[in-house]
Amino acid sequence: METLAWRYHPEFTVQLLINGQDADDSIRLIPATSDAGIFERYGLLAKNISGQVTVFVKQRHDGIAWIPVASLSQALVLPFWLEVNHAAARIPDFFRQGKQRFGKKILYANNVSGTGVIDANVNANTVTLSAAAAAGNTENGALSPFILSAAITPGTFNFIRAGRIQSGAAVSFSINQALASTQTTASLDFRQQAAGAYVVKLDGGSPVEERVVINDQAALSGVNGIIEIHRDTWHLPPQPRIYQLNFLST
Repeated sequence: METLAWRYHPEFTVQLLINGQDADDSIRLIPATSDAGIFERYGLLAKNISGQVTVFVKQRHDGIAWIPVASLSQALVLPFWLEVNHAAARIPDFFRQGKQRFGKKILYANNVSGTGVIDANVNANTVTLSAAAAAGNTENGALSPFILSAAITPGTFNFIRAGRIQSGAAVSFSINQALASTQTTASLDFRQQAAGAYVVKLDGGSPVEERVVINDQAALSGVNGIIEIHRDTWHLPPQPRIYQLNFLST
């Protein structure tokens, strides 16, 4: 009689640091509640311990080796919500000030390069999720519901554009809306688009560009950051891949 054997194997860990040390209870990272179905469909289990979250993938034994229960036929995006404990002793400087044009300022980070390559900067099995040694202006993002709107000075811009951040290619601005010279508001309706991260751009004499996460539920939940982990293949070596993000606190 054939016996089915199952196990959960660590796939990757997202590690949050403050001044190079574990963030502890200062920052909490959880799988996005709006995307819980993705984790379930792909046999993924997330465990949060002291400022980091480890994701385990369900595997079965095929008689020769352990293989993931769910195969990846297309690229996968796993979003995590970041919540700051404002009562903690250490609050990262990143969250103390600043604002964005297209919504609430949040941290936004991912493991995709500007040309769409996943884990392009991996070094000794670790991928740094910030452009510099610590989160800074490059990781500024905005959080918006599906109806995005921003005040503008009439005649300053002539188009508002948006393109999805995804693996496999650079951002393509496929969503475009002309702006009249008399308009005081620039807006886009994303209700026919998938939730997730986009680059939104105001074209004109001095273009403005921001990374914006479109997600009604996240906007209502008041999250402080969103980290997206992209996968197009499972990481099979014994040690899970480490995604690391460091914050400064002064």
